[in-house]
Amino acid sequence: MAKDDTPVSAALVTLTRDDNKYTMTQVPMTCYDAPADGKNTMEIDWASGPVMLSGYLDTDDFGITLKLVVNGMSTGKLTGNMKDGLWVYVNTFTTKGSTALYLKNGSEL
Repeated sequence: MAKDDTPVSAALVTLTRDDNKYTMTQVPMTCYDAPADGKNTMEIDWASGPVMLSGYLDTDDFGITLKLVVNGMSTGKLTGNMKDGLWVYVNTFTTKGSTALYLKNGSEL
């Protein structure tokens, strides 16, 4: 397996100041919209607790493009194929674990 240690900006915030008070506000993350090329796609928009997934699935070839957000930290754009499966391992100061997306029984979404 190829290793890629490319740094990713995980959480964007704005910082405002009013005299001696600072306010840090997280900037909402954008979703990855399906391409407008006529392909059959299915939107992915799922959240549970501190975990959010957004993106789309190409239902013709099972290609997947998504973003995983855990505790407000985003992976950025992830791509893969549901036939092969897509695994994301999380190892941050506050969260440890993994998530996997794949076809159930090799052919079921």
